[in-house]
Amino acid sequence: MIPLFAAYVAGRETDYVRECLDTGWLASGGQFNRRFAEELSRFLGASHAVPCNSGTSALHVSLMLAGVGPDDRVLVSDLTFVATANPIRYLRAEPVLIDAHPTHWNVDVELMADELKRRADRGQRPAAVLPTHILGRACRLDPLLEAAQRFDVPVIEDAAEAFGATVDGRQAGTFGLAGCFSFNGNKQITTGGGGLIATDDDGLARQADHIINQAKLPGPGYVHDQVGYNYRLSNVAAAIGLAQFEQLPEIVARKHRIAARYRCLADLPGIALPYEEPGTVSSDWLTTILIDEAQFGRSRDEMLGCLAERGVEARPIWTPLHKMPMYAHAERVGGDIADQLDAQGLSLPSFAGLSDEQQQHIIHTIQSLYIRTGPPG
Repeated sequence: MIPLFAAYVAGRETDYVRECLDTGWLASGGQFNRRFAEELSRFLGASHAVPCNSGTSALHVSLMLAGVGPDDRVLVSDLTFVATANPIRYLRAEPVLIDAHPTHWNVDVELMADELKRRADRGQRPAAVLPTHILGRACRLDPLLEAAQRFDVPVIEDAAEAFGATVDGRQAGTFGLAGCFSFNGNKQITTGGGGLIATDDDGLARQADHIINQAKLPGPGYVHDQVGYNYRLSNVAAAIGLAQFEQLPEIVARKHRIAARYRCLADLPGIALPYEEPGTVSSDWLTTILIDEAQFGRSRDEMLGCLAERGVEARPIWTPLHKMPMYAHAERVGGDIADQLDAQGLSLPSFAGLSDEQQQHIIHTIQSLYIRTGPPG
């Protein structure tokens, strides 16, 4: 079976982990945590990079420090992994689900900006806005950033899937008050499970570092000044992350080549890929196609089964949040773009170690499954 994801481990991961074992620095603290934060801060162009144990933790802490609390409203992408919205509920706030854009599939930024303005004009300003960059594709946030600045609403970016993607040469996740990243096992680089808060706000970075360390005050005793969280990244995880980060140029280059080879699928009737917005460069985390059953001759779900029979693991695109029971009654803004993408979206193996032979098997399999529905030519 060709898996959907497989970590690309081809660097100094073993050496760095062995150093952790030899020095006894396994948990929080240690040189790799410091070096990982410094390298990522430099790469992202952010003043601060605060490592934590997951992208979900990064979102939770960032939203909390942005002032989100009980009964607040947070505008959030509808088409995203569920971890984007769950931290809103951790804080007893309510998500307002904004539809996806029909061509690039990220959140419809104009729609989100208009909703922010509409609510602010009614005296119902949201506590925060939470756009998501999905599938490795950076989202242009210009109109949203303008509206957020006008009404003093913090922007927290979920860039968990877009590490290495850029807008006008600037890294995704560095445009708002904070950007949140994930280093789960399926991401561009992995720590085995980890995350990061990137920010230029000195106070937020300081408070985030304090909160993720159980809000413990400096000194030899165990004195804590508020409710904190055990959201720290271990030194072992940071060691793996640093070794992974050292390979990022090669990983992204491999991802670009994989995505470029998949583009030939768009020549088949009924298959479409997302457009890149002008000035954006995708990190090509996960190649996803749309399958129009009427033109291709098979549904997305049928394709999932056919690919599995031929040794290829694929998966549907994210299920929109409004289709999940805990968010079924959340406010929604927009039409049914997220539903269309949900019905037709199919993600293909895109991991950096995917061989040419494996990818050709995937491509040829999809091509062979096309059913001509009209006369030749």
